[in-house]
Amino acid sequence: MNVYHRIDTFQPNSNNILTIGTFDGVHLGHGYLLEQVIALSKKLAGIPTVVTFEPHPQLIVNNGRRNPIKTLTTLDEKIALLGKAGIRHIYVIQFDDEFAGLSSTQFIDIYLKKKIGLKAVIVGYDHGFGNARAGNANTLSTAFRDEGIRVEHLDRFTFNGQKISSSVIRRYISGGEIAAANAFLGYAYNLSGKVIVGDKRGRELGFPTANLDIGNSNKILPHNGVYAVKIDIDSTDYYGMANLGVRPTFLNSQKSLEINLFDFEKNIYGKNIRVFFLKKIRDEIKFATADALANQLQADKVEALFFLKSQYTV
Repeated sequence: MNVYHRIDTFQPNSNNILTIGTFDGVHLGHGYLLEQVIALSKKLAGIPTVVTFEPHPQLIVNNGRRNPIKTLTTLDEKIALLGKAGIRHIYVIQFDDEFAGLSSTQFIDIYLKKKIGLKAVIVGYDHGFGNARAGNANTLSTAFRDEGIRVEHLDRFTFNGQKISSSVIRRYISGGEIAAANAFLGYAYNLSGKVIVGDKRGRELGFPTANLDIGNSNKILPHNGVYAVKIDIDSTDYYGMANLGVRPTFLNSQKSLEINLFDFEKNIYGKNIRVFFLKKIRDEIKFATADALANQLQADKVEALFFLKSQYTV
């Protein structure tokens, strides 16, 4: 897979079969679009290609709004998911104020025709591009009508009768509906970070935890609560439960992610790990005493194990 991060590194290729979009989350709807790109690439002996943007366009277009958008994937995560889907060329366009001001025609002329190159382009049913998202499939068809470039416009994709979008998935995650979010994503939502030293309260309660550094992440965080989780450590899967929140029993104010790994005693301080949220067990609540919290954690573990053993090899 070839990934081009700056316009001065772009390598034009007239065999690109491309699609265009932000692809935050690379969810099932995106997967359907990517499948069509790959199928057409095989038919036309072309190269499956994605043109995407960094940072998320809404961070630039809506700059200054009170609650800036949180993303489902980092750029590296998005690239990995696109590669896993079978995409071979990825062109990452730096989305800034100057780029946001380009008209749809300028985008086509400067980027698609001159800097990237293509044999065909496929876009989703509601795809818009260029300043104010004024460009659409008709704009592409008109621009390439005399150049032998194939343009395809897909019908709306639904899952169980529902429209899939990154914004809907974000609402599910922030609202605690992790199962619904995972169903739309096609994989378990996850966060990664370095294991840092905590205050060791979990150990005092009989549930030692690995504390994940989530302070600098621009990814959306799940609703505060306890979750059954899978943990990737050095490409090996482990299982456990995690508490995401402010630990109200101990009057904390800073949000933290603490993972209790089942049947695990290794020292992993300083390691980068990835946590997959599989099922929400309960909301985070305040307990009257530490003993009451410990008793609830034991019940949480029983419920988490019951779920994990029914779905995974634990």
